[in-house]
Amino acid sequence: MLSIKDLRKLAEYFSTIFATKHELEESINSLRSDMLSGFDRVMGELRAAREDKTILNGRSEDHENRLEKIEAIPSVAHELIRNT
Repeated sequence: MLSIKDLRKLAEYFSTIFATKHELEESINSLRSDMLSGFDRVMGELRAAREDKTILNGRSEDHENRLEKIEAIPSVAHELIRNT
């Protein structure tokens, strides 16, 4: 049978090996905070990339519209060839 002294020694020994509930909660909270900070950075980059894509798409559509208008204008060279 274990005495009180033996139980205290065991408790002291195991307290150096195993984390307490409070230590685990602190560790989990720290990990959660680190992960959320990382997600915030990634989401910020994603938001910026989407904004850039939206701007570029708008510019691309504008360029396409302008090119269609230019291509619709008969060129002088094309008219000269057709008239000869």
